[in-house]
Amino acid sequence: MKVKLLIACFLLLLLADSFAAIKSKITGGDSNAKKGGTLTYEFYEPDHINPINFRQAGSIEILVNWVFETLTDCDAVTGEMIPRIAKKWDISKDGKVFTFWIDERAKWADGKPVTAEDVKFSFDVFSMPGANAAFKKESVSDFSKIEASNGVVTFYAKTRLFSHLGFITSTLILPKHLYYYTDPEKLSRNEYIKNPQGSGPYLVKEMTKGERAVLVKNKNYWGGVLLQNEGAYNFDEVIIKYVRDPQIAFEKLKKGDLDYMPIRVGNTELWRQTKTDKAFTGGKIRALEVSSKLQQGYGFVGFNLQNELFKDKRVRRALVQAVNRDEIIEKSLDGLARIPFGPLYSVDNFAGKFTPVKYDPEAALKSLAEVGWKDSDGDYILDKNGKKFSFTVLVPNARIEKEMLFVQNYWKQIGIDCQVKILEYSTWRNLQDERKFDAVSNGKSRDFYPWSVDAYGEWHSNNAKNGLRNYFDFKSSEVDKLIMKAREEFDYKKRKAMLDKVNDVIAEEYVMFQYSESKYALHAVSSNIVMPTYNGTLWFPYTFGMKYWYKK
Repeated sequence: MKVKLLIACFLLLLLADSFAAIKSKITGGDSNAKKGGTLTYEFYEPDHINPINFRQAGSIEILVNWVFETLTDCDAVTGEMIPRIAKKWDISKDGKVFTFWIDERAKWADGKPVTAEDVKFSFDVFSMPGANAAFKKESVSDFSKIEASNGVVTFYAKTRLFSHLGFITSTLILPKHLYYYTDPEKLSRNEYIKNPQGSGPYLVKEMTKGERAVLVKNKNYWGGVLLQNEGAYNFDEVIIKYVRDPQIAFEKLKKGDLDYMPIRVGNTELWRQTKTDKAFTGGKIRALEVSSKLQQGYGFVGFNLQNELFKDKRVRRALVQAVNRDEIIEKSLDGLARIPFGPLYSVDNFAGKFTPVKYDPEAALKSLAEVGWKDSDGDYILDKNGKKFSFTVLVPNARIEKEMLFVQNYWKQIGIDCQVKILEYSTWRNLQDERKFDAVSNGKSRDFYPWSVDAYGEWHSNNAKNGLRNYFDFKSSEVDKLIMKAREEFDYKKRKAMLDKVNDVIAEEYVMFQYSESKYALHAVSSNIVMPTYNGTLWFPYTFGMKYWYKK
């Protein structure tokens, strides 16, 4: 999720021809923050931490937030793009040439300087055999060439696309002297894939499967000189624990074994406990409802349109119509969510025409009957031409399984035989990538900023191939044309008007059944942790501010 925060940051400055000077004060932390100690928190476990082809939230948590850096950073208050490895940049008037000047102070964990060649390699690597980064490889192919010379890197785009700068500035910069291998096997399996080293504030000391990741301070970290890193990265050690059962993690937090845990929207029982548990009412732990300017994620069921069951839109619409989403939100999510209006924009940023279909099981049955689905043999399961309406939904964790059991029951009431199968995440992911599923269910994040939304990766028909992100085989010439036109438009208001139409079309096709959208993010933090305050809140408009935390 958080890598999208970096992807989004550039657009507030995109209308300018060059970087110039950041007018607003760059946000930092407490200059008197106490240094030392250990921060321990719970998060998702990644299946790997390869910095070349990572995708999971658990990988992002380690690689993006603690170990590596990007060319630019994002201001916590304004959302503006600010210097990081690049001290300044320039965008040509035609929007096709992007030039970055590398900060001479930047260096790797082994003390060697970060060079323009390192930056160029960080993009060239996606096209090397063994990289296995199909989407990033395709994004790099949008550039005719990348040049590096005397501390300057220049990207030449083939076409004018607003998303180019976001891709460039969100890509992790890798040390070429550690990661360059022409041998595909060595590129995919060298020691720095398992124990990555970058230019960021921490190094990976230990990865214990099913238990934890241990990060230690990078003694050669250079970034403390940057304004946004004042009072940042205060802990000597960061431990990320992998606890599959949220209730067990919650008990560890109360016991003091964890300093922090996010309370995911599906774990509503935990949120209820924060209202009465003595650890919270007594002030030992703080429960926070974080309402920021970032877009919220959503829960969904996605249908594989290659499956004959789901080819007819009327069938997909009926499946949605048969589910009481308001009841799921109230009973399973404790009212902490709302019904989404499509995949691209949160409810607060929605400006399209789509209206979510209302719960009406009788209308759903009628629609199914019109396309031939009826219970002809009295077994309470709809059938058509001798085939039962039966399919399996794959889920990656117990929280999603719990929500899907509600959906399963609603479908059962209208004669749909839906089986819910829980899988280990990497298996679930591989089956999704290879399109070997009837339907999949999970939670999904949106682009954090509404102005950074680029629907190409997930919804353009070019990306319906295995390994790319149009997982449901959605294809629409109308959507393809709108997406490409929007990608060429640098004016946010004009671009959003096009993407609102894209959102409407996709939502109206019911390729993805969205049943809930978070109202805000929920967190539980030990009172021993000192958090930065901004306008009376313990978080910033565009980040939770974890890098500024320290212990009393």
